[in-house]
Amino acid sequence: QAARQQVHVESIAGVAEAYSQLARLQGGNADSTTGDTSAALENQGRALAMRQKLAVRYSGNAAYQRDLAESYLSISEILGARKQPASQERNAALALETYRRVLSINPSDRAALEGVAASHRAIGAAKESLGKMKDAAAG
Repeated sequence: QAARQQVHVESIAGVAEAYSQLARLQGGNADSTTGDTSAALENQGRALAMRQKLAVRYSGNAAYQRDLAESYLSISEILGARKQPASQERNAALALETYRRVLSINPSDRAALEGVAASHRAIGAAKESLGKMKDAAAG
């Protein structure tokens, strides 16, 4: 029973990663191949929903928390490309909060440390787009 549950959880994480990868290909970052930000946002939203459930259920699992943070940050990037800075800032702030949660579990998590920096950059870019230059300098 426990082994079957673990396979189910890993399957959910795998499907979420597949949606996230598809979103990146569609338009979720600078390396996208199609520029379809609507589809990218939809697929990253699917990944986010699955990752939120895993992160809540396994709150002490740094990998699931990191995956959730990566979804928030990816959504923030997509929203930035779509010129939606308020939503971009909100998702980048959620990413930052979640990366900090990862670091509370594992202080030496290099990906989370890089995610904190990327989240700060995204928050600054969003604030700059919103005309909050003073706030952008503060991160």
